[in-house]
Amino acid sequence: MLAGRGPRRLRATAVERSLVWMFGSPRTGSTWLVNLLRIDPRSVVFDEPAIGSHLGLFGADVMGPHPAGWEEAELMLTNHRREDPDYFFSARHERAWRPELRRLLLARFDAHSIDARRRCGSPVVLIKEPAGSQAAEVLLSVLPQSRLLFLLRDGRDVLDSELDAVAGDGWLTAHFGGQGLEDDERRRFLAGQAHRWVARTTAVQRAYDRHDPARRMVVRYEDLLADTEGGVADILRWLGADVAADEVRAHVERLSFDALPAERKGAGRFARAATPGLWRANLSKEEQTLLHDVMGDTLRAVGYDIDS
Repeated sequence: MLAGRGPRRLRATAVERSLVWMFGSPRTGSTWLVNLLRIDPRSVVFDEPAIGSHLGLFGADVMGPHPAGWEEAELMLTNHRREDPDYFFSARHERAWRPELRRLLLARFDAHSIDARRRCGSPVVLIKEPAGSQAAEVLLSVLPQSRLLFLLRDGRDVLDSELDAVAGDGWLTAHFGGQGLEDDERRRFLAGQAHRWVARTTAVQRAYDRHDPARRMVVRYEDLLADTEGGVADILRWLGADVAADEVRAHVERLSFDALPAERKGAGRFARAATPGLWRANLSKEEQTLLHDVMGDTLRAVGYDIDS
């Protein structure tokens, strides 16, 4: 138990301050980045614990298939039912559930990192949670002393990569089964995932805006790809890591896309292309228009051009 006063409270504070939430969206390079950051000897990776997905359920996750264009189905229950006193996480009963949620989170993260605490005293717990990024606001509000690493990528490339994953020979199709998408299914998939990208991105942006500036950082996938060594060095400095530049350089080279064996990369693979802008060639004009209709305002807000 981490609740209480004295030593237990100090330990809870240490656990909270060790946490680094990696939020953004699936297919933003979060797996690549978390592996790059493993060079920090203090690092402990918590790979997609799904707490954000549980706290940030989309309506469609509960209701199942929904008519194309029904945006309400992509809203989160935590927002849609916030004022409903029967909802477990209702605003009316925040004083009851917020402290208990905080205790639960800290106890679970402490259990995950206890061996590292014994080894180095002050670990850095990297929580890779892209698919649960829609819950960034509630998670950071109950754990305000944790860090936020906001990983951004052009949402159109995100959707293009997700489409490749669920194609007939895609890695996600192979994992879960299925036959790929027909044309009408492809359009519905794009529309639904576009709404989710907007929900996740705007939720993380709002959380970022409220968070302690010293404990937040934005990493743009395209910038990290262009200067991986410099980007990793910047993040390590922000985390207070002491890693020699030559070690960082060698580590970056080992994990580069070019260093992957040919059979582990390409269309349908988890590591597909590492080439920004492929959406222009892979998505039809109609699909591009659909995405711009849904994602355009958010793309502009986070610094992407939709006019060229």
